[in-house]
Amino acid sequence: MDSENSIRKNELLYQSSIGGLWTNNSDETFIVKAPKYWKWKDAHGNEVPSSNISEKNVTKLLKVTKIIMAPGAKDKHHPFHDGNVVVGRFPGWHRCKGWRKNEKKRCGKMIKLAQGDELPMCTVSDCSGRDVKDNKGFRKSTYAPIRFMLICSNGHIDDFPFHEWVHNTDTCNNHQLRYNDEGIASGLKGIKIECETCSTEVKTKYRTMEGAMLAENFKKKEISCKGKSPWLNNEQCQCDADVTGVQKSSSNILFPIVNDYIFCPTYDSLPSWIKNYIDTDARGEKIKDIKSMAPNLPATDWIKPFTHGLESSKIDELMRHTDEIMEYIEPTKNTEDEFENSNKGMKQREYERFHNFPESQKLDDFTVVRPDISSYSEFISSTIKSITLLEKLRNTRIYVGFTRVRPISEEDGGTSYKEIIKKCYGENQVLGDIIRGEGIYMEFHPSLLQEWAERTEVKSRFDILNTEAKESLNQNGGIKYMMLHSFSHALIHEMSIYSGYNTSSIRERIYLGDDGKNGKMCGILIYTASGDSEGSLGGLVRLGEPQHLEAIMRSAIEKAMWCSSDPLCSHSIPKGLDEKNLAACHHCLLLPETSCENQNQFLDRETIISQNNGKLGVFKT
Repeated sequence: MDSENSIRKNELLYQSSIGGLWTNNSDETFIVKAPKYWKWKDAHGNEVPSSNISEKNVTKLLKVTKIIMAPGAKDKHHPFHDGNVVVGRFPGWHRCKGWRKNEKKRCGKMIKLAQGDELPMCTVSDCSGRDVKDNKGFRKSTYAPIRFMLICSNGHIDDFPFHEWVHNTDTCNNHQLRYNDEGIASGLKGIKIECETCSTEVKTKYRTMEGAMLAENFKKKEISCKGKSPWLNNEQCQCDADVTGVQKSSSNILFPIVNDYIFCPTYDSLPSWIKNYIDTDARGEKIKDIKSMAPNLPATDWIKPFTHGLESSKIDELMRHTDEIMEYIEPTKNTEDEFENSNKGMKQREYERFHNFPESQKLDDFTVVRPDISSYSEFISSTIKSITLLEKLRNTRIYVGFTRVRPISEEDGGTSYKEIIKKCYGENQVLGDIIRGEGIYMEFHPSLLQEWAERTEVKSRFDILNTEAKESLNQNGGIKYMMLHSFSHALIHEMSIYSGYNTSSIRERIYLGDDGKNGKMCGILIYTASGDSEGSLGGLVRLGEPQHLEAIMRSAIEKAMWCSSDPLCSHSIPKGLDEKNLAACHHCLLLPETSCENQNQFLDRETIISQNNGKLGVFKT
């Protein structure tokens, strides 16, 4: 069924995204379908193609044909057509909340609806749900979705098998069931699923929902996954994975995989206004399309159709730079080839722009300022090698897909993205959004961190982790990653107090390892994760200036010395997801998961500064 676009844009990239559940104002629950089923309309209500984001490095990395702009985006660089997100009713099982007048008990009649069905009225003769009216006098259904369903680790989701649950067989699928939650017991034991067909006046045939969340109960009944994908119009495939019962509010129904990428502009001698003009409305991609259709035309003919509305002086300047424009749009010397086509390669590109992009080229999507490190105090310069203030940056956020049961791990990423995208979208495309903001990049002295990581005290700290956690941490860069990650979290907590952004609106990216040019990356980027279409509030970049940064860093480091949960926080270790954290908890280092690039894993404030061991922390008291 169709739903008006009342799902917020941020919801479409997280919990209420494709394959996730969404509840409307009437408490009806739906599953969000893939974009290939959505309807895109212009201001006059006519159907049009979706708006797409031009980010060729990202499309190449994810091996997709296009990135669809999420509905609700208001972006002057990407004129947006209104889109109607299409949803389907799910779960299908519903129960009547009315009362049976003669028996003076809840009706509880259960029915199973298809995705496009409207809520019906109850057909039980003495049920009060037959004639319920809203405040305008219209008849109103009392059916509500039942909160139980099945999921599997391959991403499928299905209705709960109530008939099999009650009868221990699938031969009674036409029996009439009743949902009874008036039991004297608490929790799932107090919910009974009754079969009115099998019940007699003497004995009621029923089973409680106790144990409905345990996977082993379905193994015993040989109930396996049916491979259903209701977000893809109930496509079905062969799947023998174990299923587990969940409730509608369970967090393991959907673990969204959302990746962020910082826009990396091409830099050359073109004036900034021309670059901005070519990038706006994806004019560069449209010029390339014209060139591909008529390759023998001169460059002036490819570009001329896009000069409408410009002043004559600007048109003349545009035509003087036709060769440079074509090189900008379609470079013959591809400087990106030196970087890997991977998440690591994407970070290498970003790192390179932070250090080398000309300060004079002030683009709408990327503007950098590099203060002289000597203008900062010795407290900062002794640890920080360089600072880059990103006054403007563009963050492309991609909803890659989702997992169920467990979140995606480091081992699952990258190579399996293609499979995840196919399962989520049913085709090689992804949903994304563009957020413009600001950021601060801080590069540490690599030799300083290397010397620190080789200390006996630091190695002993690393040995506390179990073998699996050590291997996982080594894949990210070892104990140096833990230090950079912990310091980043401490700094975000402090900067949120000063900048005007709340903590969930600030994000991090850690740069560590080979930079792709025989050098080493060793830094952190702290940037805004939300902002209006014009950019940002400006409060974050200001904190990176020499007159402000030292006080913020000192305060962040001092707060890392102590936690209100100490000594429990600093000594009862390891902890957290898969025991990958040391001295870190919700009172000190943990951030909202949307702010952290690694699911709040690999954190230890003792690596920043330690009261227990003076040689353990990078910073000193």
